[in-house]
Amino acid sequence: MLVIIGKVDERMLKFVKRINGKMLITDKACNFSKIKEPVVVIIPFEKVLENGFVSNTRIFFDEIFISLNVVQVVTPNINNKIINTCSYFKVPLIRLDAYLGF
Repeated sequence: MLVIIGKVDERMLKFVKRINGKMLITDKACNFSKIKEPVVVIIPFEKVLENGFVSNTRIFFDEIFISLNVVQVVTPNINNKIINTCSYFKVPLIRLDAYLGF
């Protein structure tokens, strides 16, 4: 399953048209409680700030790993916070453009 982090807007809707399969688009962690299966987390437009929050959402980046069975993180915006958190939780990190074949 894909969990896509960000606001549902025109840009996001255009992005998800390219993706097939089961997915959840969210900007709030409260939606995580319903998911029991392993997930790939995609953060296509927002940034993980150095304080740990995902920009323009109500999600703390570490909370994603605590609440979900994350098997991979995909984003174009990689920084030290993302690298360190993925390393700590032993989750692969992939650049978004490589993931989608751009």
